[in-house]
Amino acid sequence: WLLMVFIAGLIGKEAPFVAVSYLTFMSTVVLTNTIYSDEYANGHAFLFTLPFTRQMYVRSKYLLSVLGSGIAWTVSMIVAVIIQLQITPNENGVTILQIGSFILMMAFLFISIIIPIQLKYEQNKVTIMLTCISGVVAVIGFAIYKWIEIFEIDVTPLLQLFNSTNLPTIILVVFIIVCVMMRISYFISCHVIKRKEF
Repeated sequence: WLLMVFIAGLIGKEAPFVAVSYLTFMSTVVLTNTIYSDEYANGHAFLFTLPFTRQMYVRSKYLLSVLGSGIAWTVSMIVAVIIQLQITPNENGVTILQIGSFILMMAFLFISIIIPIQLKYEQNKVTIMLTCISGVVAVIGFAIYKWIEIFEIDVTPLLQLFNSTNLPTIILVVFIIVCVMMRISYFISCHVIKRKEF
């Protein structure tokens, strides 16, 4: 945690919102990985002899991840806003908070995707899966870029549409999507943990 804060501090001097993204997502990764800490030395087999249900265990992982990343985001956002206003005093404070909110929504989206996967598969498999997914996304992004470049496709109307849509509307849409995905993710995780044998 100290190392993460130190790195975020170094990044934050030049790019405050990059530091917010880094600290929020790294906190999310650390907190969701507590699932693998619980598995160590047949930990789950012991945990489920205690007086709480598997559904409560899943709920605790979502609450831990959401609250933990939320705290990391709040602290880093306060520092980032102070630094950003010193760098650009005329910056709109509302816009800063909107950008920060979008970062938090992306972190919650990551939580809703990663927890069911971690409950289902071992750590090594998840690492390989995430690496492959990242590679596929990078290849698709590069392919789309080259396709637009080769065939000289005009993307100006799309950019104009995006620019005409104000940021609060985009954040609201993302928030609704994240809430729906979090709910679906929770039910999937409960289903996975109930069927899993330890």
